[in-house]
Amino acid sequence: MVRSLCFVSVVLLVLCHAAWVFAQTGGGSTYYDLGVFAYEDADYADAEQNFKKALELAPQNAVYHHYLGKTYLKMQRYEAAETHLERAWSLDAALPDLAYDLGFLAYKQSDYKAGTRYFDKVIKEEPTHVLANYYGGICLYQQKRYKKAAARLLTAAEKSPSLKVNAYYYAGICSYYSGEDGDALEKMRFVKTNTESESLQASAAKWIERIESAGRERKPYSLYARLAYAYDDNVPLEPANQEDLFSDESDSIVTGYAQGKYNLINRRDLILGAGLSHYQTWHQELDEYDMTGTTFNLFSQFGGRPLSFGLSYQPALFRLDDEDYLLRHQIRPEMLWAVSRRSSLRFGYRYAINDFRQDDDRDGSTHRGTIDFVRRFAARGGYFLAGGGYEDNTADESDYDYGRWELKAGLSGDLFWKIRGSIIGQLVGKAYKNEDAFYGKTRDDARLGAFVTLSRNIYREWLGLSAEYSYIRNSSNIDDFDYTRQVVSLGVTAKF
Repeated sequence: MVRSLCFVSVVLLVLCHAAWVFAQTGGGSTYYDLGVFAYEDADYADAEQNFKKALELAPQNAVYHHYLGKTYLKMQRYEAAETHLERAWSLDAALPDLAYDLGFLAYKQSDYKAGTRYFDKVIKEEPTHVLANYYGGICLYQQKRYKKAAARLLTAAEKSPSLKVNAYYYAGICSYYSGEDGDALEKMRFVKTNTESESLQASAAKWIERIESAGRERKPYSLYARLAYAYDDNVPLEPANQEDLFSDESDSIVTGYAQGKYNLINRRDLILGAGLSHYQTWHQELDEYDMTGTTFNLFSQFGGRPLSFGLSYQPALFRLDDEDYLLRHQIRPEMLWAVSRRSSLRFGYRYAINDFRQDDDRDGSTHRGTIDFVRRFAARGGYFLAGGGYEDNTADESDYDYGRWELKAGLSGDLFWKIRGSIIGQLVGKAYKNEDAFYGKTRDDARLGAFVTLSRNIYREWLGLSAEYSYIRNSSNIDDFDYTRQVVSLGVTAKF
């Protein structure tokens, strides 16, 4: 009897152990297999239940967590998917497709940086992984990393004909923002021709129009000229905006201005070019004040949205009454920040070396910093601008040292009868540094200015008329430097 009881006890222990082992392995794997079958049949509710039962029997199984996370991903239950996919990653990061699924989850949650990290892991092991390249490219596109995004998207397009149209669409946008308009146009035309989606076709058509328009606007050359007749009630003696001396006499003046430039490199992300401008006046009576100003310009612009940078070198020669008056060399770096689609900030700096050919005491240098804000309006093609700056001028003779600050604000837009108008107000303060330079006093001026312009095309877009009016009122703590000046002009403009 005792021997029989011992035998039964041993059998029961063996059966219990076998049941426990089955529960930990065979039972979990059975539910896992059933879950996979349901997942492949797109029966995600049944798949969820089976994977959950499998995890109850084997809670540390990375594969079960992975598949339950994949199921929640299909069900768009992203928080639940994140819980199980990250648990699987902590248990076994080497599971096949796990890095891709985590990347796709991050893409769906708009966490594009995390998506990029996971897709990079996939592509490192399998460079031609189609979906990792496609979604990885879109994640990079969303981060404005256009060059790398385009490369990923094109890899996906080469390997998958079904994804080619969509991949080309995003790659085309990347090419546009990278300054490669020809490549962008080619891809958008492919999308428009080959897509079956009406909305995608319409979107591609809009991009084609935008790219072609941008190409016209960014032609490699530009020419502008204006010839005007003006009346000036207080002719200035200084041709270089020194604002020191005025003639206290009025005169009628013919003014001419011409400017041309050519971009040797003319891409959206890089422009290198050269230009030349010339300004000249012919006075009716005060011909001793006839002046010319000629400026040569070497310039560059690089970058894109939201930041672009520019650098130019501008030597200029001013002549007064057919004699050299001022030779100026300028270096002008600047930065443009596109704050939003319609708003931008421009930061500028100018360093100038001034060589007054007939007055060595005034030779010196100028430092000037500026900041300008522009807000464009959707209606009437207008904009609002505001800005300011400070200039510090030093000369060999300290009598000509001064600091100058400026504030300005204005509006511009289309008015009526195709007339475009602008008005700008300006407030300037100018303080000389030498206390004894002017009658034993430190000269301190404040100047108020208003500038109004009206223009209209009269033949196509290249020939137009313009009218300008300016008013300046300068107030000084030294009465001799109080003055007002008004100028009215009517001119013909041409631009190409």
